[in-house]
Amino acid sequence: MQTNFLFSRLVSTHRRNFPRATLIACGALLGGCAAQANLSGTVDATGQLSGRASGQAGIEANATAAATVRAPKAKPAPKKIAIRFEKGQLHIEHGEVNFELDSDKLKGDRTFESLGQLRDHLKAYPKVKVRIEGHTDSRGTDEYNADLSRRRANSVMKWLVEQGVEADRLTAKGFGERNPEVPEGPCKEGPPSADAEKCEAEVWSKNRRVEYPVLEGGDSLPVAVEETPVEEKPAPVAVVEPREPPTEPPPPEQVAAERCGIVGIYALGSPYAVASDTQNRGDRPSLALGGGLEVGYGCKIRLHGSIGFQRAAWQSDFSNGNNGVSVRFGVGLPLHATPHFVVEPRLEAFGADVYVAPSTAFALHAGLGLGLYYEFEKAYLGVTPGIEVGYLTPWALTISVPVLLSGGLRF
Repeated sequence: MQTNFLFSRLVSTHRRNFPRATLIACGALLGGCAAQANLSGTVDATGQLSGRASGQAGIEANATAAATVRAPKAKPAPKKIAIRFEKGQLHIEHGEVNFELDSDKLKGDRTFESLGQLRDHLKAYPKVKVRIEGHTDSRGTDEYNADLSRRRANSVMKWLVEQGVEADRLTAKGFGERNPEVPEGPCKEGPPSADAEKCEAEVWSKNRRVEYPVLEGGDSLPVAVEETPVEEKPAPVAVVEPREPPTEPPPPEQVAAERCGIVGIYALGSPYAVASDTQNRGDRPSLALGGGLEVGYGCKIRLHGSIGFQRAAWQSDFSNGNNGVSVRFGVGLPLHATPHFVVEPRLEAFGADVYVAPSTAFALHAGLGLGLYYEFEKAYLGVTPGIEVGYLTPWALTISVPVLLSGGLRF
């Protein structure tokens, strides 16, 4: 009672100087104190105090008048990812496949969740064969975008193979910026900085994509059917059940690096003819046979080296020939015709053959070759035909057609 009296005097004396919010807060505080004496207080618009007996109800009323607490809005749950077959392609609905900037490295939980759905769909329909197509926007050179899109398509294919999809059901190809989904218009010429954000949102982000056209087995897939418009009805209330955590281990966060090196063995057959010879050995073709070790390294430009044993038979008579060592160095340009088949034009920059038994001879040669390789995940097989010109002691010019068979490991 003494507290109410003091507060009443305070309000009546200084009510013109107190803001209304302050009076309400004070009233709420006073009501809490007075509740212990079975009283509660409230403050009206003019600052006057009135009391009534209300107990705990007075405390709740004053607390409600002092503040209102609002619950934060819950974030909507992400839409469920699904695979749909339409117009000859597999589409990842509500999913996305993202890469790190200027890289073929996959990133993001949503990316691996999307590819996981594609993996499961391919396993469920084993007759389906798919080509994985990479596309970019127009920023960068044509050559750079073509190479980046090819590496990104290969990364997706490599991930699917590592996850158990058969490699012979997948191929990969990069189209660069050649097939945009949205015409780039002024964005292609390099927009002003003020328009770059608009180009990213409306054009570039749509053209950077991975597509999955079906090459075989499309008749085994369920085809998406367009829904017929019907009269709108109130939507039923959805009951959301808690999801159990996945039991499957999470997919790897990165894809293994591209294998750019080879090491293996080779076998060589090299028919040759002597164009001019002081010892008159040019009346019949001759033959050299050999074998040894080869090594090469490089993704875009590959350096080659080999060393091995070789026997040269003069005029194809192996009883009349020399044994020696052959060393070769060259450079090639590996081009992927398919994800597994490589065509490699090659320059045989330098070759030397040193024959030591039964007689001594020395040969130098250089020429051109065309390597044809089939690459497995960790191995390769190849054949390289070519043509070479050379010098054979003493004072002989030669023309040869070597054919090299090789195989080994990729690293």
